Amino acid sequence: AKKNATFSTYEFGIKEHMISRGYLCKAASLMPLNPLKYNLLKLAGVQIEEDVFIAPEITIDGVLRGWTRFRRGSSIGWGTRCFNHLFEEDGKIIVGYVEVGEEASIGGFVSLTPGVVVGKKANIGAEVKLGPGVHVGDHAKVGAGSIITPFITIGEGAEVMMGSVVTENVLPHSKVQGNPAKVVQENMRDRKPKLDLIVNPNMEKEHIDKTNKQT
Repeated sequence: AKKNATFSTYEFGIKEHMISRGYLCKAASLMPLNPLKYNLLKLAGVQIEEDVFIAPEITIDGVLRGWTRFRRGSSIGWGTRCFNHLFEEDGKIIVGYVEVGEEASIGGFVSLTPGVVVGKKANIGAEVKLGPGVHVGDHAKVGAGSIITPFITIGEGAEVMMGSVVTENVLPHSKVQGNPAKVVQENMRDRKPKLDLIVNPNMEKEHIDKTNKQT
């Protein structure tokens, strides 16, 4: 697996400007979808590209500026938590970038921890927990309630069934299920999208405009 997260080797002190960014993120999380919400998040150091949908009541770690990135057309569901640093019981700190790829969909109450990378057009169901350093490939799907343990790679086009606990890497275009998750199907090539829990109104409008132009 790609080591997107690592243990910090320096003393991690909370500075005043870090606290200020935290307040900005909290204020933005309480707002409905509007330009001020995005401006506050950007001011707090969150990298947000165009046509991103962010639901209310999300928690974004504002301590490390620029370490949370939402790519073009991505959708972040209600109650999602994004942390780019975590304190361990032994005093160590895990740090890492959090990135959500283009047109990826993150369901409600998902936990994104340090070093998590979600690929392009990937679909993460509600209440999924992604451990530090997890990499979800392009077009992959993770079913609701699943747990992906640290530093696991979910391959491109792979699918994790609902409620699974993944403790080993998942090969591209394969389907896994269970606790611990085992392979139940291989060499899947169907990329037909399912109905997302989160619908990005910006991308929906773009799709309608493209259809109208073709006709």
